[in-house]
Amino acid sequence: MGSSNSKKPLIVEEQLPSSSQDNHLNDVGARAIKQLKTKLETSNSSQQQIQKLFKQEPSQVVKINLHCNKIDDDSLKSLANCTQWTNLKTLHLENKMIGDSGIAAFELSRINWTSLQELYLHRNQIGDAGITILASNSNWKNLRTLVLTNNKIGSVGALALGANTSWINLQVIHLSQNNLGDKGAIALSANASWKNLQKLFLSKTNIGNEGAASLGNCHTWSKLQELHLSCNKIGNEGAISLVSNSSWKCLQVLALQGNPITNEAFAILASTELCQGLQELR
Repeated sequence: MGSSNSKKPLIVEEQLPSSSQDNHLNDVGARAIKQLKTKLETSNSSQQQIQKLFKQEPSQVVKINLHCNKIDDDSLKSLANCTQWTNLKTLHLENKMIGDSGIAAFELSRINWTSLQELYLHRNQIGDAGITILASNSNWKNLRTLVLTNNKIGSVGALALGANTSWINLQVIHLSQNNLGDKGAIALSANASWKNLQKLFLSKTNIGNEGAASLGNCHTWSKLQELHLSCNKIGNEGAISLVSNSSWKCLQVLALQGNPITNEAFAILASTELCQGLQELR
C-alpha cells in the first residue's frame, strides 16, 4: 500500500506467530521507540505503515525496511536503543548517506539484536572508522548476509572485517565498489572465522595481482560458491595464482571479466582443475 501521493511503502514489517504479552518495554526502550516513531512521522514516510510497525508487540517485529525514510544520527541512536526488537532478523538502511558519525550514533558495536541475520547498508558513506565499529559487534552470531556495496571502505576497514571472529555464520558479504586494494584483499584473506562463507563480492575494489594471490591462498572459505572480482587490476599472474586454491571444492561461479587478463592466460585458467568444475567462468 502506498500513501496518497502514490509513493511505495517506506517501512515493511513482518510478524512472528503470536507471542505472549509478558515482555514489557523498559523505560529506555519505550522512550527510544517513541522517539523513532516521532522522527519517522515527521519525514516523508507512509503513516499507515509506521502505525502498523509501532502498533505491534516489539518482539513480533522481524523485518524493518527504512531505506526510503529520512534518517539522521538522532534517529539512528533511537533505533539502536529499541532493544525490545529481540526477534529482528532483517534491517534495511541502504541509500541513507550514513557515514562514520552515523554508525557511531547507531552504536552498532553494542546492539544486542542477537537474531539479526541480514543487514543492508549499501550506497552509504561509511568509511574505515565506521566499519571498525561495525566489525567489533560480538552479538551477531546469526548474521548471514552483510551488504556494504558502494561505501568508502579502504584497507583499514578491510583489516577490521578480516579480524572479526564473531560472525561465524556469515554466508554472503558484498564489498564491491570500495577502495580495498591489495592490502584490503590480504586483510580479508586472513579471516579465520567465516567458515560458512558462500558468496564474496569484490568487484571494482582496486585489487591487483598481490591481492588475488592472497585470496587464492585462503583456505578458510571451503564452502565458497561464488567469487566476484570483476573490473579490478588482476593480471595473468594474479589470476593463475587465484585458481590454484585447492580448498574451493564448492566454487561454482568465478567472475573475472574487466581485468587485464590475456586470452592465452584465460585459456590456461579454464584448463585448471578448479575452473573445470565451475558452472560459470567469466
